[in-house]
Amino acid sequence: MIEFTSDGPFSEKANQLFPGRVRVLGLGQTGAAVCDQLVLHGRPAQDLWVFDSDQLTIEGSVVPNRHLLGRSLVHGLGCNGDVALAREIVALEEDRLAPVSRGCDFLILVLGLAGSTGVALAERFIELGHEAGAKVIVVGVQPFAFEGLARRERSIQAIADLRREADSVLVLAHDRIAENPATVKNIRHGFHLMHQLLAQTTQALAQIVCKRGLIQLSFADVRSLYGRYAGSEVLENCWVAHVEGDIHDRTEDLVAELLACPLLSDESIWKRVDHAIVAVSGTRDLGLSDVQEMVSAFKERITVDIPIA
Repeated sequence: MIEFTSDGPFSEKANQLFPGRVRVLGLGQTGAAVCDQLVLHGRPAQDLWVFDSDQLTIEGSVVPNRHLLGRSLVHGLGCNGDVALAREIVALEEDRLAPVSRGCDFLILVLGLAGSTGVALAERFIELGHEAGAKVIVVGVQPFAFEGLARRERSIQAIADLRREADSVLVLAHDRIAENPATVKNIRHGFHLMHQLLAQTTQALAQIVCKRGLIQLSFADVRSLYGRYAGSEVLENCWVAHVEGDIHDRTEDLVAELLACPLLSDESIWKRVDHAIVAVSGTRDLGLSDVQEMVSAFKERITVDIPIA
């Protein structure tokens, strides 16, 4: 049994940030690892659920609401890339899945796009969420190139299928961190780094659609930006970075750290970017001028002229 103390940097602010509004579902091994990051970094009050057909994944997760699926079919051994088998499991577990999609405004589904259980679950949760009146956002990650052609082709098909049904699909790519020092030294560190980035993306989405701000974005903004790729050959469409610090004394340093983050450090990505969302959170003494200064510094440092929300 895993025991831990929730003493992360956000623990004091974690009490019901988004009560009844956002539910995050970690689907498959990757989804479980991302939800674990959300718990371990001091965000325990969020509505987190984990589902997989692999018993090791479920037993190793620290998310309280975790569920092993398909025990009678695969005996806790997972689906090993068999999407048809995963869909069979999902059909058998309908009674356990349907209630999870009710009673919230937004479902955020987090998964590895090359996995079978995660993809099959995402397909069904999109349907269930829409039936319950919820908006559904998918946050997924493509596999490393070295993981093989079969997994890449499976992820490409999954992206196309999910984009046809979900309200928004954000796709990150593992290969973006292939040259990161943490990945070069130890591939497990690379996966861990991506799980952290996916957790930060999920947290930012929850804040954007639910938390009041000086300048409020809405789900319509997210949908207009990330829900427009259905039928498109574009795969990777999301790059994310996260920094923390004192904005009053070191705006320039914070922006430099932001642009040096793993997914933004390759300047070639700016040729593919056509918009940016900047979410700034702070204490009560954070002023509008502080936000303006930081966004201005960000615009000056990037190499393209793009609209910033």
